[in-house]
Amino acid sequence: MIKININNEIDIYRSTLDFNSKFNKKIFIDKLKIVDTLVEASRPAKKTPGRQSALSEMYIPELNFIKDSVSDLLSTEFNVSNNFIMKTWVYYSDSDNGYSGYHTHETLHPKPISSVDKVKTNYTFTYYLQMPNNLKNDEGKLFFRTKSGFEIGILPNEDDIFIFSAELEHRPETNPNSTKSRIVIAGNTAFFDEHLRKTEKSFL
Repeated sequence: MIKININNEIDIYRSTLDFNSKFNKKIFIDKLKIVDTLVEASRPAKKTPGRQSALSEMYIPELNFIKDSVSDLLSTEFNVSNNFIMKTWVYYSDSDNGYSGYHTHETLHPKPISSVDKVKTNYTFTYYLQMPNNLKNDEGKLFFRTKSGFEIGILPNEDDIFIFSAELEHRPETNPNSTKSRIVIAGNTAFFDEHLRKTEKSFL
């Protein structure tokens, strides 16, 4: 796993999962298309970056491999507990997606609607199952922005996974010239340990 330091402010981590040696990528993408018809997906809008479908309740071997890999990386590379909640989704960015805005994943639910949903997350991950083609300039890059305003763009390769603080602002640059969708498996983690300590304190 490669550690990338951004302007001496924060680290992001990049690795590969060797997915294609274990699974057929096309079959997995076809499964995701079926999932997309079964769940309520967020559709592209003026201020929506692409299309997203929830995966947290799905039992798919390929998805479980990605989630287990994240757990292993957090445990071995970050030396943190692998006792956590994980919320996952698939993100599609087609050539007609014209929006790319900075955002964070500081709570487990993207739009908290109750105190239960306001669970603080620790890490976000993005796994690049398929990358767009015909890229020009900064198209297709994953951009990060630190609290001081410093920005950096990194072009992922297929099979790359990035893990970073859930508080770090990031955005996927659009890919208007591509004939292929960008397909990303993404997720947030929230450690039980931290929230259990808060629960124990509330009983005192």
